[in-house]
Amino acid sequence: IPRDLMFKKVIEVINKSNFTLSKTNKDNYEILATTPMTFKSWGENIYINFEPIGKESVMKFCSTTFIQMVSWGQNQKNNAALLTAIEDSFTI
Repeated sequence: IPRDLMFKKVIEVINKSNFTLSKTNKDNYEILATTPMTFKSWGENIYINFEPIGKESVMKFCSTTFIQMVSWGQNQKNNAALLTAIEDSFTI
């Protein structure tokens, strides 16, 4: 999928998810989202960017905790939740 379309699709998915869209940079194809605080976590920052490879693109995803030293698996859950939501958005 071209970078422009994937960038828009991920923003659309984030807006429909439990994540909060904090900042986007269309010039650099960067997205910052956050997660809400839970009993396991003070919340996480989610950084997403898209790198071109020919006519296609690669999405790079990083979820990191705000303050705590241990994520208690939340970073992996954020990754899985976002990827599942993206896949589901393409299913008719």
